[in-house]
Amino acid sequence: VEVNPHDPKSTPIKHSALGRMKREGGNIYVTPTGEVVTYCGDDSKFEYIYKFVSSRKIQPGKGAAAMESNMRILDEGTLYVAKFEGQKVENGTVPEGGYKGTGKWIPLLTTKADGSAESHVEGMPTENVALWTRVAGDKVGATKMDRPEDVEPNPVNGKIYVALTNNTSRTAAQVDEANPRAENKHGQVLEITPRSGDHTVTGFDWKLVLICGDPSDPE
Repeated sequence: VEVNPHDPKSTPIKHSALGRMKREGGNIYVTPTGEVVTYCGDDSKFEYIYKFVSSRKIQPGKGAAAMESNMRILDEGTLYVAKFEGQKVENGTVPEGGYKGTGKWIPLLTTKADGSAESHVEGMPTENVALWTRVAGDKVGATKMDRPEDVEPNPVNGKIYVALTNNTSRTAAQVDEANPRAENKHGQVLEITPRSGDHTVTGFDWKLVLICGDPSDPE
């Protein structure tokens, strides 16, 4: 739901195209060509990181026409979920060069100007992708993360930073490239670099820039 703080009498807008999940907020990056890319995480154990790329371009200014247009910009575009790939790790073992790899944004749902939508998930109609977005992420094989609480695009360097809070329920068998610790009680910070600096493309590179906790603690 988006509210217009400049107009207390305005009606809040529900952005169903962004999918339904336990997000704490959505943070945006405006591309040089005007598309709005919204990043968010589903703040639960073994849930996913998402982005939404608008089909329309942002309108500059604070006039009524621009405000009305921009309040609707998140109604039209494509919702993606992240899949991370990299060097396989053993629990507690740091691979050469650190925890890093490549990834891709997998499309889930495209919403059009007239409100109709197209599902990109086999066996799931559009309304199910919008409402049961977690299930859609399961079906396309997205990477289950350690509570992605906050996803922040950096307006200076163009990279995206993800606060992964913790996941004490992850077992040694569930350790993967981007979530390298079982019973992770301390969390980590993930950096995502869009290919060619373009936030609208599906490919990216990633690395863990901070593994939280006391370095003298083997956990």
